[in-house]
Amino acid sequence: MELDSHAEQCSVSEHCALVIHAHDRPVTVYGYGGENGKNQKIVDAVIAYTDPSTGDQWMLVVSQALLVPGLRHPLLCSNQLRLHELRVNDEPRLTQSSPLMLAIIWYSMKY
Repeated sequence: MELDSHAEQCSVSEHCALVIHAHDRPVTVYGYGGENGKNQKIVDAVIAYTDPSTGDQWMLVVSQALLVPGLRHPLLCSNQLRLHELRVNDEPRLTQSSPLMLAIIWYSMKY
């Protein structure tokens, strides 16, 4: 799983996520190279994640992700996560005070 701050939407494939719902509204996706657009499905998917520091396992539900055939790792769009009230630390390791700090995604509960 990787964060992609340049993406406009999270991306998954059948190889790296369990598709739990396929939306009936494909979109046309264009790359940076100016090639012709490709039609991609929009899906809701579940991604398994193991916290490397604690070993805790999580099932992350990603809503409205692009289904990209052949994608090896889920790409999480940090801006899309923030729109769903998730806090994301995507500061580059080079500028972090602790070089061992990993990208952190957490949900802040509102009571």
